[in-house]
Amino acid sequence: MIHLSNSDLDFLLDILDSELTPALKDTINQAKHQQRTLTNEEAEELRELCLDWLSLHGFDEHYEPTEKGKRAENLIDKLFTS
Repeated sequence: MIHLSNSDLDFLLDILDSELTPALKDTINQAKHQQRTLTNEEAEELRELCLDWLSLHGFDEHYEPTEKGKRAENLIDKLFTS
């Protein structure tokens, strides 16, 4: 089980909005408003989406992580389950 702060959950909603299924959006909102933890399966699905986002949007023209990229890397680490 993974617990993320509301700030982390808001960040996920921000960067992954167009990639999230309705079920994952509901999961994030439930975690945010009901202080629910994420299951390992949910965390892994979100981690995969973050990895995809990071590779497409998380680096500048010099291949250095942007501020959002650094935050995504941090979340990828938090969402690691095994």
